[in-house]
Amino acid sequence: LSRTVCSPICLKLAEKLTILNERGNGVLIRLNYIKKRGSLYIHIKFRTKAVSS
Repeated sequence: LSRTVCSPICLKLAEKLTILNERGNGVLIRLNYIKKRGSLYIHIKFRTKAVSS
């Protein structure tokens, strides 16, 4: 295997991509949480309407 030495620009790009990846995972987790909370809210709202009718 050959090893190449990265320039400072290469290292900075790798660092930025890592930060974006971590931030992207956080966004996906939050969106999933919001989606679950929203579906739970709709489910409860629907059931209370069905029971009261």
